[in-house]
Amino acid sequence: MGYQIGKNLKRLIKRFNELIVGDLTLEEAKKRAAAFLPSFKRHCPHLLEEIKGVADGAEISLEEALLPNVRGGIHRIRACTAYVISGEATSENNTLIGQNQDLPRSMQEFGVILNLIPETGPQILMWTFAGLIGYQGLNEYGVAFFANSLPEPPLTAKIPPDKIRPGYMVKRLMLEQNSIDGVLKLLDRMNVYEAAFGQSNYVLRDECKIVDVELYSGGYEVLEDDGRGYIAHSNHYVSKNLQNLNLYVQDILGVPAEFDSIPRLKRLNELLERIKGEITVDALREILSDHYNYPRSICRHTDRDYVTIASIIAEPERRRMHICPGNPCRGRYYTYEMEG
Repeated sequence: MGYQIGKNLKRLIKRFNELIVGDLTLEEAKKRAAAFLPSFKRHCPHLLEEIKGVADGAEISLEEALLPNVRGGIHRIRACTAYVISGEATSENNTLIGQNQDLPRSMQEFGVILNLIPETGPQILMWTFAGLIGYQGLNEYGVAFFANSLPEPPLTAKIPPDKIRPGYMVKRLMLEQNSIDGVLKLLDRMNVYEAAFGQSNYVLRDECKIVDVELYSGGYEVLEDDGRGYIAHSNHYVSKNLQNLNLYVQDILGVPAEFDSIPRLKRLNELLERIKGEITVDALREILSDHYNYPRSICRHTDRDYVTIASIIAEPERRRMHICPGNPCRGRYYTYEMEG
């Protein structure tokens, strides 16, 4: 699988690496990437083998193939608005889950869709970036997740090598699980909240339930559906136990939470509540194109160079995703389905 990814995306991977390296030298970027090798060998050797295949297919070094897979440990990822909707809140009794992915505009050209069919483990449908083998999506068991960043205190010291976790590879491992309970056990086992990738929030669904998981430096909080039939999330902590961390929202968004993340989440909840019980894919397309609080809206436009580079609506029961490259208010959604 890795060799096919590397061979077919060779030019895109090389251009993506140039973006990742940025103002670093290639050697310094490769050195930072190599620091994650012990973690890959310890926690997910089968994925390291896949990345070696990417390197062979793209005709680059292993460290260069690692760069897309540790990007968040080199340059932090920010923003995004995510949601998960139970079948009871939709018109066809099918779960809907996804997000608007907000990143620098330069990232848009590197977005790709992977349909992974490993020799062992579930088939996976994933939206990701060229050369990155662990990101958001769904699997054939019906497990699906999408994510957004959360604030955290600035790092005051380097994370020791034995504390480094493989970051995006945890996302790939999440898509190898057959239930939300399996995902939570994985997070416990990996202590992923100690990673050098910043903090994340996950909206999750399996065949039985929907939840939201807020990670922080000491662990995570699980938010259950409170009876509304859906859970939405943006870039601040919702859990009462973690409200103090919202002081750091400005560090990731450039403005306090009340000017960006909070109104975005409030708006998404309002729009979902209006059509609860009648939510459809088409209705979500309209919601994800909303411009309330423009340009820091659900459909995000130029703001510190951050824009919506992809809008995603997944239907786990039907094993498919609808993806719009760029702002959904302007673009077209394309449908991708698992094989078989």
